[in-house]
Amino acid sequence: MTSVRLRLTLFYAGLLAFASGLVLLASYVLVRNHLNNTLDAETAHHAVASLGSQYAIAIVAVILLAAGGGWLVSGEVLAPLARAIAAQRRFVANASHELRTPMTAIRVGAEVALDDPDATVEDLRHVLRETVAATEETDRLMTSLLALASATDGTRADEPVELSKIVSAVLPPNARIDAQLQSTTVRGDAALLQRAAANLVDNAMRHGRTGARVEVTLRDGALTVANAGPKITPADLARMTEPFERLRRGTAPGTGLGLSIVKAIAESHGGRLKLDAPAEGGLVAKLALPEVTGR
Repeated sequence: MTSVRLRLTLFYAGLLAFASGLVLLASYVLVRNHLNNTLDAETAHHAVASLGSQYAIAIVAVILLAAGGGWLVSGEVLAPLARAIAAQRRFVANASHELRTPMTAIRVGAEVALDDPDATVEDLRHVLRETVAATEETDRLMTSLLALASATDGTRADEPVELSKIVSAVLPPNARIDAQLQSTTVRGDAALLQRAAANLVDNAMRHGRTGARVEVTLRDGALTVANAGPKITPADLARMTEPFERLRRGTAPGTGLGLSIVKAIAESHGGRLKLDAPAEGGLVAKLALPEVTGR
């Protein structure tokens, strides 16, 4: 990144120095001709020499200012790219770590079973059950990664979607959920919006207090899902939409991608995801989308 910034600085400095040099050169020629035509030869010679020195200093100053300005401007231009690259590297590193974990569990379980000469059928069944569980975890992670990629690659369907039907379809039967769904039509991708709604409901049920009810409200283009649970600090709240962020729930099930997927889907639809942490505990997640009017 530093070499790119240096090249941009040289480009900006060279471009500005070239343009300024042409202006100063034209000015020098015009002033020199005027001095030669209006003054005697000796006086004109000294004036032109002094003028040339001043113009040379001006060109050096322009080059230095252009280099400094170019360095600052290139830094501002490249800052978003640097942040994006850093975020991508963190994402790849986290994804690699998350994928390595179940793969390691599968390999270790198989090696232990193979190295045990007295392994019984039940022991082998236990290893196979753990292998199935690990592969299911890997499949959930890959599905989440694909959903995140679909939400961020900029390609999606764009059609009227009745959001209340989608939200109603993802509510688990017989779950402790209080739902108030107002008819709401938005434009977008029905599959991605269904994924976002499912992730919000699943996150609220998974991390809420045992036995507590989850409130789901759809009104004026905003889907709000609230649960009762542990208190969440402002610092933790700010990190909850980061990929693979599980806060202190390291042993809890899930990929840590749920809310980051919802955020990406919201932004791809021209909306936003807002998280609030009530003082009494729990989480309120609000997915706001532009509503279709004039139906």
